[in-house]
Amino acid sequence: MVANEDTKFAVSLLEMVNKKKEEIGKLTNEIIEWEDDPKNIKKIKQSVLSILNAVTFCTDSKSYDLHLVTLSADMVFDVLRPFSNADDPDEVEPDSFGLVITHQIEDFCNYANSWNPIKYDFTEKGWKIEFKNLNIGSIQNK
Repeated sequence: MVANEDTKFAVSLLEMVNKKKEEIGKLTNEIIEWEDDPKNIKKIKQSVLSILNAVTFCTDSKSYDLHLVTLSADMVFDVLRPFSNADDPDEVEPDSFGLVITHQIEDFCNYANSWNPIKYDFTEKGWKIEFKNLNIGSIQNK
């Protein structure tokens, strides 16, 4: 009975992670579409934050993957800040929106899409799924 419950739990975790990965994939595709137009800077920032939320939802705070995605998001924001228009921080000057921004955004999207808190181990005796760096909070009533 316990093995059956463990299997159901593992399958539900896999489904949750797959949904988060699909959400991240959709958001990164939108970011790539928006990266050439400086009018989309606000949408890009919002999508980067949404991706960070999706990754942190299922990832242990000590995870290397989380650290890499967070660091890459910081680099995107660091590159976007100096190019912002002084009158409107969410608008970028069209002539300053260049290759540096595009490369940072593409690197961030690559790191975000490579995030995976699940490790697969296919052995001779069968298969094993290990949930590495997976953080599932528990609610305890005292």
